[in-house]
Amino acid sequence: NSYTVQLYLGGVPQDTFTTYAPYIVIPSQLVDEYTIARAAQVRVSANAGSITTGIATDTVTDTAPAVPSNITTSSPSTGNLTVSWDAVADDDLREYRLYAAASSGFTPSVSNLTYSGTATSVSVGGLPSAATIYMQLVAVDYIEGGLTYSTEFSQVIA
Repeated sequence: NSYTVQLYLGGVPQDTFTTYAPYIVIPSQLVDEYTIARAAQVRVSANAGSITTGIATDTVTDTAPAVPSNITTSSPSTGNLTVSWDAVADDDLREYRLYAAASSGFTPSVSNLTYSGTATSVSVGGLPSAATIYMQLVAVDYIEGGLTYSTEFSQVIA
């Protein structure tokens, strides 16, 4: 016996394959598309010889984590910055990422990633006094696609 599996993203067929295993592994070429869509429809039919039976359809979804709330900032001492926020309730939360730049309107990227981890408070030192630091915060799950960043916030450094 075998199973025919059809995968759809946004209602559009993406792939059809046959498996002999009683479980499904999503092909790697669809992983990137799934992380953006965060939803895939899976249709499975059982095949016994030339007979196809029991078509089952299920939609697999994963909502992106909420934007962290109650973000507070302070500059408790010269050159130091502290940022805190409320924990996000998400079953597959992986980490928080804090991005910071010296200019407003920046785009979060690896080059301005200041913190990644599971704590809900972070301290950063060695910043220039009297500078304004602009930041964005995001909660990241294991899918990582389709995330919503916080609105930009800032702090003047003591």
